[in-house]
Amino acid sequence: MRRFALGCLGYTPDRFGRMLVGDFIDAMIGYNDAEYERVKALASIVRTATCKLWNIQVGREDKLKENELWPLPWDKEEKGMRITIDEEELRKIEEIHESILNGHNNNKS
Repeated sequence: MRRFALGCLGYTPDRFGRMLVGDFIDAMIGYNDAEYERVKALASIVRTATCKLWNIQVGREDKLKENELWPLPWDKEEKGMRITIDEEELRKIEEIHESILNGHNNNKS
């Protein structure tokens, strides 16, 4: 951890020694997020250049889009997840909530 703080984050030994563990974890997460974005940008540049070189050398029918030639993991990232629940499960949850709100305990130990 000390190597990471002093090397990657550029902290002084004194600053590292005084910081809280949670602050250090937050700093590591921020660093990793920034590094991930940097790698994505570099990979995008390389992929674009590779695609252009590919497309000028092949016939019209063999030309490819960037994500067809070289799919990258973040091309498939979902923008949002959708959680669904069936009606029977929803009814059971509502019954449990109603029971709790009415002060009845249906749990049998």
